[in-house]
Amino acid sequence: MRNTRPFPAPALDELPASLREQLHAYSRLIDGRLPPEAVYVYVISRPGPTDCYCCAWKSSTRWTSP
Repeated sequence: MRNTRPFPAPALDELPASLREQLHAYSRLIDGRLPPEAVYVYVISRPGPTDCYCCAWKSSTRWTSP
């Protein structure tokens, strides 16, 4: 979808280094199917930490906020 209908995403150099590293790591984990910028948009568009799926995913991957 990102290739056919681009959406706005922040430039990686605008994000904290620790967050950039995590976005790159996750992108590599999924074989680059999403670039790090798209991973960022996906993660911030997920429901808040009170939702079990999001909270479990963040804790299982040791997601840390900037």
